[in-house]
Amino acid sequence: MKPLYIESTPAAAVRLDGRALHICRADRAPVVIGLRNVSQIIAAGRTRFTSAALESCMRSGVSIVFLDSVGQVEGFLHGLKSRHGHLPSRLEELFDQPDGLRIYQTWWKAMESRRRCTLTRRLRIEPDRHRARALKSMLQRARLQRAPQALVQSLQMRWNAGVRAVAQQLAQENGLNATWQRRLWPRCDIVTDLAELLNWELLLPALTELSRLDRATRRNIPEPILRARILAGFETHRPTLLHCGTEILHRLDLRLLELGLV
Repeated sequence: MKPLYIESTPAAAVRLDGRALHICRADRAPVVIGLRNVSQIIAAGRTRFTSAALESCMRSGVSIVFLDSVGQVEGFLHGLKSRHGHLPSRLEELFDQPDGLRIYQTWWKAMESRRRCTLTRRLRIEPDRHRARALKSMLQRARLQRAPQALVQSLQMRWNAGVRAVAQQLAQENGLNATWQRRLWPRCDIVTDLAELLNWELLLPALTELSRLDRATRRNIPEPILRARILAGFETHRPTLLHCGTEILHRLDLRLLELGLV
C-alpha cells in the first residue's frame, strides 16, 4: 500500500466507486484506485469528497490529512482500524500526576538530543558545538545556498506535510486516535511532537534533494513535474521515518513502564 497525494490545482472531486475511489480533475483523465492499495491520503483542503467516500476511507482505516493552500495541515480524518495498546492510557495516567508534564517534556528533550547528536556525527562536528536551534538554522542557510528560496519553500512545505502525515499514521497505529488525542490535549500534542523529532531525519537528505531539484530547474523542467519529484523524493524516506517513529514511540512506552505505569 502507498499514500495517495491529491494536489490543489485544480480542485479534485473524489467519490466512491464500489471499493475504489474515483478521482476527477478538470485537467486530466479520471483516476480510479482501490482502497486496498491506499495506506493514507494527503489532500488539498479544496478537494471535494462525497460522504460515501469519506465513510469508506474511515471504515477501511485510511486516514486523510487535509492541507490548506500553503501546505499547512488543516485537519485529519481518522480511520477506525488501529493497533490497540496501552500507550494512550499510560500517557493519560502520566499527565494525571503532578509532575507528569515535566517528565514528558524531559523525555522529549532527550529524544531531540539523540537526534541532534546523530546529526552532528554525520556532519563530523563536535556534539556540543551547536544547540538544536543553531544547528537547524545553519542547515537552513545551507538549503538557501543550494537552491532558490521559492524551491526551498516548495520542498519544505510538501515534506513538512508529509512528515505530519507519517506522525499521524504512527499515532493512530499505536492507539492514539482522535478521541485519545483530544483527551490528552493540551498537555500533549503527540502528532506535532513526533513530527518535530522526525524532521531531524530529513535535514541532510533535503540538501541533496535541493541540489537535484536546482539542476532540474536549470533544465526548465515544468512545475508540475518538479512538484511530483519533491513528493517522490519524500516517499523514498518514508520507510526510514516510519522505522524511526516506531522506535521513538517504543522508547516513550518503555519510559512510562519504568515509571510503573501499566
